[in-house]
Formats: sequence, C-alpha cells, structure tokens
Amino acid sequence: MKRALLISCSVFLAASAAIGCKSTGAPTNSNTISTPTPAPAAPVVKVNWSLTEPKVNIMDGTSIQFINSNDPIYFHLCFQSKGTCSVPIDIQTPKGCYIENNVQGWSTRRSVRIKWDDEKAQAQQWSIDDSHTALIPPNSTAFINELKMHKKFSIELGCASYDSAVMTLDIAGLPEAMATLSVKH
Repeated sequence: MKRALLISCSVFLAASAAIGCKSTGAPTNSNTISTPTPAPAAPVVKVNWSLTEPKVNIMDGTSIQFINSNDPIYFHLCFQSKGTCSVPIDIQTPKGCYIENNVQGWSTRRSVRIKWDDEKAQAQQWSIDDSHTALIPPNSTAFINELKMHKKFSIELGCASYDSAVMTLDIAGLPEAMATLSVKH
C-alpha cells in the first residue's frame, strides 16, 4: 500500500513538473493570492473664495454680488439685495467640457453623486445650463446652506454621458467669505 501511494505521488509530481506546476517549497509571489489595492483617493483641492464688487441695477436699485471659487471647478454664488438671484448657484466645469445629459428623456439633466464631509454619498439630478458648461443643484438655497455647514465636498460627474470623475474640494471658508459681502441677503 505504501509503495502504491509512493508511486501515485511520484506520478503526480512528475505530471506537475511536466506542466510547470510547483508542488513543494514555500509559496512564492507568483503563487500567493494578493488583495486588490484600492484606488488612491482623489487629492483634496483647497477652494479659494473670492468676492466680486457689488453692482447696482439702475432700473430698480437692486445690488448684486458674487462669490466665486478657483479651479478645478468653479462655484458661482449669487447674492442680491432684493429677492433671490434667478440662479443662486451654479458649478462651472473646466474649460473644454461640454456636459452631456445622462438622464433618459431629459436633454438638460445630469445624474451626479455628491458627498458632504464623510457622510454617505447621495445621487441627485442636477440641471444643465443652456451652454452645457455648468450644473445647477436641484435646491439652490439648501445647497448653499450645506456648503456653509461642511468642510469637504465631493462630486462625481463627467462631461460625456458615460464618464464620471470624482473631485473632492476643501470648501472651508465660505461662511467667512459670506460675512464680508456688501450686499445684504
């Protein structure tokens, strides 16, 4: 019985050697199972907020002022002394990006995912502006309030209907920028 087992093992080892299998010794790197390495997190880009000079509409005396941000995407927040701006906030994409819709049945809607600080990501449908270079959140007032309350904002979007990239922005400092507005809102 021992002899039959020895012959069986020898045949197995010979067959393994013939097809290139290693059956003895410590596992090598080529035989170990590796755990996939997660993709590196996107770098967090610091947003620098800047204010425009207020402008007065000569027809009704309404003052209007904007708070803008820097690359890679541009926040444009609008404040006016009487009522609200027609578009209180939009997010402009980098130059050369023509935003395509990705919502069935809508030519001016884009599904995006956003995330505040370390909260759970949420899917939303945003409007695409007429030039297809900016997105407008569904509830501008609520979105501006969220910007004021959080330190980090991530958005997953792309230009073409099939792509999406994640940009994470350090948005701290907006409440301080808003405190320096000349236009009282």
